[in-house]
Amino acid sequence: MLKLRDTVKAVLQYIGCICLILVSVVFFAKPAARYLFHYSFFWADELAKYSVIWGALLCSAAGLSDRAHTALDFVFSKLPIKLQNILRLVLDLVYTAFCAAAFYFSLSNVKLGMKAVSAGLGIRMGYVYLALTVTMAFMVFFLIYNIADDIKIMRGAEKEAAK
Repeated sequence: MLKLRDTVKAVLQYIGCICLILVSVVFFAKPAARYLFHYSFFWADELAKYSVIWGALLCSAAGLSDRAHTALDFVFSKLPIKLQNILRLVLDLVYTAFCAAAFYFSLSNVKLGMKAVSAGLGIRMGYVYLALTVTMAFMVFFLIYNIADDIKIMRGAEKEAAK
């Protein structure tokens, strides 16, 4: 099961990296085309903006698998180990509830966005809004793994205390 989590994380990082590299390419190509060929890519700003949205959100989901998001470690580390384990589990449960709610409520935005078309690229805005929905689904996926890890750690700590 850990192989699945690592594979999904690697795919998300790869896609997110491609999106962010695309931003660099677009921001280089736009002025180069304007000055060298006297042609401006009218769609470049939109593509860059949507690539940043997709790339940042997908990479943030991948970061959640390693608990790489910011935390107040200096406060958390001062707590007793048992309280740290309980607090980590409670926070993961709260995060899961939030991500599941964000997933659910973002579905209506995607549906509504499928009726609108972007001006420059001519794509349906629902595909842009889908970034949040996809990210929240992957975050719930990773949080379920984290909760399972939390429970294993707590059970292991209980067994150590019983010895």
